[in-house]
Amino acid sequence: MKQKIRTIAGNVLFYAALAFVLFCAVFLLVRGRGGQPTYLFGHSFLWVETASMQPTIEEKSYIMVKKAGEPAPVPGDVIVFTCKDSTSPVYGSLITHRIVEVTENGYRTKGDNPMSAVDPWTVAREDVVAVYEKNVPVLTFIGRVFATKTGFFLLLGAFIAICGLVYIPSMIKSAREETEKEMAAEKEREIARRVAAEVERLEREERGKHNAPGNEQDRKN
Repeated sequence: MKQKIRTIAGNVLFYAALAFVLFCAVFLLVRGRGGQPTYLFGHSFLWVETASMQPTIEEKSYIMVKKAGEPAPVPGDVIVFTCKDSTSPVYGSLITHRIVEVTENGYRTKGDNPMSAVDPWTVAREDVVAVYEKNVPVLTFIGRVFATKTGFFLLLGAFIAICGLVYIPSMIKSAREETEKEMAAEKEREIARRVAAEVERLEREERGKHNAPGNEQDRKN
């Protein structure tokens, strides 16, 4: 019973670790990518590279956003938009900034960082792709760990170690049991060989008795 419980616990631990690593790998692949967010039930996770929104959003953080729609964003909302200013070094990238003013041409935005100025562009309504909802500390931690080679290999090493803790003892036990079975089978074969040798010896003795001279004389009488 205890062995069964340990086996179940080991399998649960292994698959939980596997799910965690796969989950981390997915976020590693999407981290910092441009283009349109991928939504699930109208929500998505985005990686914020810069410190322009500190202290609201720290540099290199994951945030949860909801797809832009109705009602329209208003001043004070933090929006995610595609920069269409071709003179900007971030042209074509997703930007996360706060609306400070609504004009006839669109939204004026600014980062929350005290050092930030109002953005030189005006964001058209159709360029808004999402609205910020909240920070995601767990994903932020994962993203920052995976952002470094050291962190990636540490997590990979931890996964391998968990696999070892789960499966190596089972492999050793299986090998031991197989060895014990082979030894038991060899012992049985040795016993059978000895029994057969003893039977053969007894048969030879019996035949020897029948073929002895005294037995021949008895047969003549």
